[in-house]
Amino acid sequence: MVTGLVKPDKRAPSGYEIEVKQLEVVGESHDYPITPKEHGVDFLFDRRHLWIRSERQQAILTEQQRVAERNAELKERQLDTEVRKPADAERYRVEQEAEARKNSAIADAEAKRQATIAAAQASAEQSRLTGEGERSRRAALAEANAIEGAKEGEAEQRRRVAIAEALEREGAAEASAILARGQAEAEAMKLKADAFATYGEAAILDLLVRVMPEFEITMFACAEPGLSTM
Repeated sequence: MVTGLVKPDKRAPSGYEIEVKQLEVVGESHDYPITPKEHGVDFLFDRRHLWIRSERQQAILTEQQRVAERNAELKERQLDTEVRKPADAERYRVEQEAEARKNSAIADAEAKRQATIAAAQASAEQSRLTGEGERSRRAALAEANAIEGAKEGEAEQRRRVAIAEALEREGAAEASAILARGQAEAEAMKLKADAFATYGEAAILDLLVRVMPEFEITMFACAEPGLSTM
């Protein structure tokens, strides 16, 4: 029995050699029963464990192994050509279509998201501009109303000042007229007093004579129709 390390060796017919570490003889070995002469089938079958190790059988087995390996390679290539490559092509096509659909869905979702963001920003900007415009309009309206109110207040003030000045001038004129009338009446009364003082009773009688006709005419005009005067 051989104990050792199996390692590759290109010089070996099988490509491997055993680096022997220990050798133990298990039993005696007699002459190899298989010779170059022809043997029967039953003889070889009974000693098949030896027969298969012969050089001829090893060459046959090696060639059969090569044929099997070549058949396997051919089957592999046939499988690769007829099954794997079409399957890979179909899988690649399906994967590419799925990837394209995924990318399209992602692009659509991103476009919708961007459109939603843009619409929200536009709405917010419009609201902001509308609010600023409304505030500006209200501020301008309030300013215009303030200006108009100030102008109306100034006009009303000027009107009231004009009315007050007019009333003041009218009052001054009326006061002047009253004063002048009072002064004229006072002057007339003074003149009458002077006349009375100067002419006495004769002047009074003369004045009554001149005033009586006018008094009678006035009384006649004021009397009712159908009534006679004394």
